[in-house]
Order: sequence, then C-alpha cells, then structure tokens
Amino acid sequence: MKKYICLRDDDTNYFTMVEELKNGYGEFWGELPITLATIPFVHGSERKILDYDVDMNKFSKLHEWELNANINELNNYYKVFPIGENTGLIEELKKQQKFGKIEIALHGVTHRFNERGAEMYGDQTGFYSIRSGKEYLEKVFCNEINIFVPPSNTIDNICVESLKKLNMHLFSSGTICYQSKFVQILSYLHYLDSVVEKIKRSFTYKRYPIMSRCGIHFFGSSTYGVLCEQEKIYNNLLQQLHQTGFAALGTHYRLLRDIDYRNNYHQLLKKLMHIESVEFVTASRYYKLLEEKYYE
Repeated sequence: MKKYICLRDDDTNYFTMVEELKNGYGEFWGELPITLATIPFVHGSERKILDYDVDMNKFSKLHEWELNANINELNNYYKVFPIGENTGLIEELKKQQKFGKIEIALHGVTHRFNERGAEMYGDQTGFYSIRSGKEYLEKVFCNEINIFVPPSNTIDNICVESLKKLNMHLFSSGTICYQSKFVQILSYLHYLDSVVEKIKRSFTYKRYPIMSRCGIHFFGSSTYGVLCEQEKIYNNLLQQLHQTGFAALGTHYRLLRDIDYRNNYHQLLKKLMHIESVEFVTASRYYKLLEEKYYE
C-alpha cells in the first residue's frame, strides 16, 4: 500500500532568513517537499511571545509587558512587516516552489497574540483580513494558496466559515473552538452530517487522518516538539501509516537552530524516508489524497 507523509513547518515570515531554513533542513532542503505555514504581515507579538514561551501564563505575561513597555518599544512592537519585503527569502522560496519542494500555506494574518491567545477568533480576525492575507501571499508567490494553518492550532467556528467562503482547507492539529456551548450545539444541529459521521467512526475504533466539522474537512499533524523522543514519535507515525496510509509531521524552523534538536529531527526524516512505498507530499496534495480515500 502506498503511504504518504506531509512535512509542515510553521512561522515563516518577514524576519525569516534563507540561511535559517537551509541550515535547519540541511540535506533535505530542496529534496523533500515542505509546506511552510507563512505569515503575510507579521506583528511584533509573534517574536515577543518567545520570551515567555515556557511560561504557563505567557499570554498574560505578554500583556503585562505591553502595559510596562515604553513608547519606543511599543512603536516597534505594533508594526507589521509584509513578507514580500524580504526579497532574498521570496526569491529562494519561489525557486523551491517551482521545483515542487516548497508549498506556501497561509498562517494566520499577523500572528497577533494577546492575553486570550492566538488571533483566529471571529471577534479579532474577520473575513476581509483573512482574504487580504491569502490574496497578498498569492501575489507574492504567484501561486494559489489553498491551505490554512491557524497560529497555535487555534481557530473558532466563525473563522472556519471565512475559510469555507475562500475555498481553503484547514490544516490544524487542534480542534475548532466555539463562543459558547449553545453556539456549539447550534453548529452541530446545522451540520448534522458531521455529527453522524463522528458517531459512526467512534464505533470502528480506528484513527482517521481527516475529519469533518462545521461543514469543512480538516486534517492535522504530529508535532516534533522540544521534548519529543525520536523513537516514540517514529513509532507513532509508523502506526498511523500502517493504519491509514497517511501521516503528517510538524515543527518550527526556529527549533532547528538547536544542534541536538536538528540532528534528532534529521535522523527521524532519514528513517521515514526508508519506509517501504512512502512518498513525501505537500499539504494540498496530501489533502486531495485524503479526500479521495475517505470522502469518495
């Protein structure tokens, strides 16, 4: 049986340097296809939150910093930076895109954080903002963008409705959030076919790599985080491939700066490449194959 693996990398933006991606992926850059979840207009909070990344209260800490920051700090913090101005990065990514080794996915709009968390809530990021981000990336990369990866894998049902209007596919390892239990129940009633499907699948005791919620199909990935054990995640991916024929693996290019992390991640990729009948594909190809198999 043919098996498919999708590699996802989050947070490419205006401040990303070509060397970070090339050094991070090493021999795999330009060899394996990678879907880059890309921020069109990055906000200062996307970088500032890294100062509190290991803190359980990082979002409230971020707001506390905003309250105590001086005007010069805030002047820089509240600026947004269009990725298209990083011409060296765009040139390299378009070259790899031409060879089918890079796919650009939309990763939020500004990747803005506040004390509530990431930006993909309907009362924070509306249809027109999402559409602007999509259309801007399409102009920058001269290619259609149809995959959406929400920052922090967080998105609510209102933003999902915007994705549907834009004919985008959701690639998220989290679930869909609702404003309240009442709104969630209304959504379930509106999309009864998704509820019926969920109930039917619960009786099979199988893992499914694609799901239906709020009238949209979405899929996720395993995350190769800082504390991930290589053997454990390899066995998990192997099990997914055996059960469904599909597995996706996500990381963040910044983590590849750490030598130990990078070496372990590269070893994992080499092991995955040696799996029989495996093919690495972009997220849009992965989604199409999933739909063909599970929603024929």
